[in-house]
Amino acid sequence: MVDYIAAVFGTRHYTIASPQGFRAVVNALISPIPSSNIHTSTSISRISGTPSNYMLHSGTKTFGPFEHIILATPAPISSSILSTTSTSPKSLHTALAKFKYIPTLVITHTDPSFIPSHPSLQRDLHFQRPITPVPSLRKLSQYTQATHILHYRSPHLKSTEVYQTTNPHRFPKKGTVLSQTWFERYLPSLESLRVRREVFEGPAQGAGNVWFVGSWVAEGVPLLEGCVVSAEKVVEKLLASEV
Repeated sequence: MVDYIAAVFGTRHYTIASPQGFRAVVNALISPIPSSNIHTSTSISRISGTPSNYMLHSGTKTFGPFEHIILATPAPISSSILSTTSTSPKSLHTALAKFKYIPTLVITHTDPSFIPSHPSLQRDLHFQRPITPVPSLRKLSQYTQATHILHYRSPHLKSTEVYQTTNPHRFPKKGTVLSQTWFERYLPSLESLRVRREVFEGPAQGAGNVWFVGSWVAEGVPLLEGCVVSAEKVVEKLLASEV
């Protein structure tokens, strides 16, 4: 039985509508794990040791030993962390470098001007072709703007009209912004798709008891669903290895 697994997570922000809030979901997932084994806001600077005997280092603190390492981080961060080990092959870092990331802005707001005014034209998602954005959003030039109507199919938001716009060309009206987050999002290419299929669905996944999780490891559009799918596959392979 696998007793010791370390999971290293990257930073992401998602807006999820739920009667109890996302914290209730997180609490349910981690309830079987002793609180002393959960470390948040802990930057992992390096990994030492060997497979089945890994140690994680964060400043002056050390955690472990761990039998497996699960990296739930963007490809560049996974590469940076693995570069501190003595067992990580150069070919793995070359493969991880094939995954390109671009700046992305997500704004959750209540400004209805980002969607058609007539109800008959409203859908779950609304796209706007790239235009010249306002100066402060210049880094999003040539990006397609996408607005998701969060309340469209959510019974929990019937009394509130909430929208989430990705890569906006302008900011919502003053006083309508609920939250906004800049982050790096994986941009698939033919080369990265090939590497994902040949390397991270093959020999690299689980080699040396190191596993990779994230939207970049999964098929399809790189969204939260891909993170979940890739995580499920890792769990299934870990369980199968113990049968």
